[in-house]
Amino acid sequence: MKIKHILALAVLAISAASCITDDSTQGNNATSKLALATPLEKTYTVNRWDKFELDPEITQTNTQKEIAYEWEIDYKKVADTKKLSYLCKDFGEHPVRLKITNGDDIKLYEFTLNVQYSYVQGLYILADYQGKSIVSYLPDGVEKKNFELDALSKNNETEKFPANPKAITFATITGTPVIFVAMGNPSKVYEMNANLMTVFKGVDAGGEVSWLAMNPQSYPKQLLMTVGHQLMGKEPRQDRIFDLTYSLMRDLKEKNSEFADNMTLWYRSDKSYIHAIAFFDNAHGHLVAKEIETGLYIPKEILPGTFTGQRLIGMGGSDGQRDLAMITKTADGKFMFYNIFPGYYRRNKDKKVIDAVIKFSGEMPATSGIADGSIIRTAPEHNMVIYTNGNKVYDFSVLSNGNYPVKEEFTVGDANEKIADMYVSADNSKLYVATNDNTKEKQGSIYCYDINNKFKKLWEKKNITGKIKNMTYREQ
Repeated sequence: MKIKHILALAVLAISAASCITDDSTQGNNATSKLALATPLEKTYTVNRWDKFELDPEITQTNTQKEIAYEWEIDYKKVADTKKLSYLCKDFGEHPVRLKITNGDDIKLYEFTLNVQYSYVQGLYILADYQGKSIVSYLPDGVEKKNFELDALSKNNETEKFPANPKAITFATITGTPVIFVAMGNPSKVYEMNANLMTVFKGVDAGGEVSWLAMNPQSYPKQLLMTVGHQLMGKEPRQDRIFDLTYSLMRDLKEKNSEFADNMTLWYRSDKSYIHAIAFFDNAHGHLVAKEIETGLYIPKEILPGTFTGQRLIGMGGSDGQRDLAMITKTADGKFMFYNIFPGYYRRNKDKKVIDAVIKFSGEMPATSGIADGSIIRTAPEHNMVIYTNGNKVYDFSVLSNGNYPVKEEFTVGDANEKIADMYVSADNSKLYVATNDNTKEKQGSIYCYDINNKFKKLWEKKNITGKIKNMTYREQ
């Protein structure tokens, strides 16, 4: 009898329960599920110093509730807003996590932020701007990179760079791209990672630096410089700056040498090795050389007595960098052009050598446009000498035996502009020209010309930087 009563009560309870509506998926108490309207990418790629912004659209089922956001980069919380706005200061791949919740649902999304180097191939331009030395970066031959007016200050916030920019050059050392910059008088030489433009080291030069270039020898790596017109050297990452003048001039027994701001290499005839590098002593008119191939017996002077009393205006390579093309000024004011085979030398001084010889020499007339302040560059693969006067560019063939131009090849920019520097690309296809216009707040402009197409102008960047001192090009 008791069992019957219990069963009857159970049936009534079940019947009552079946009359209650289930509100768990509808009505005011419905669960609201979260989702992305558009899926996130697995990887987002940006440049260092870019501001990465992401504003995902979120959908909710049922009730539209308030959503809480949390962004993490490198496992650290960086924002709690719907839109992420993040300044990418650090190079590399960074894990990113987005957490969203509305009280009913939680979702986690992950992706990678790939921050690439901002500074790669292109021009690195040393200039004076607003009373300080700057290096501007102008990308060339690469996509999705941006011009940077002052890459030095941006990447070295605690470093105080001196005014009075002096010289800049680029090198790759054990796989690392490096920029060397000299500033101030007396000068300080800075060595910096070219990918990041951060300073490794700054070394006092002990005088005024007017020129920098990398010695082309493979080992040990050596930065060349003129300090007070004396030839000096420095190994990367080292503090010591050492003298090179004595070793070059010792056998000539000369004192008070004044080295020109120039170094030109020449190859073996088959171009398998760099044979040696040439320098010019303006004080005495000596063309001297230092071996690159180990142990060469190079004479104390190339073509002794030929250049006595002359000063170098400029020098570069010709015949595919097997010869030297030189322009000098004599004591009586004449400008001379020389096309020189500088010789091949042996490791044993008793073995036969091929002596240096002048292939051609001749005076350059006033109609050629050559002047004391002319900037001289060469395109060795084209046997071409290129030089400046004001904002005019002239050129002639080394093989023309004195067929000098009587008018400029082309004029750069406006009448107020003066050419400050030129750079010939490694493949001899392009000429980059830097000018200054002292009537402008940003004096410096850059122009690019196609050497293979009669110096057709490819592009120009007007008034983008300060007063340009000189520039270097990073080929990779």
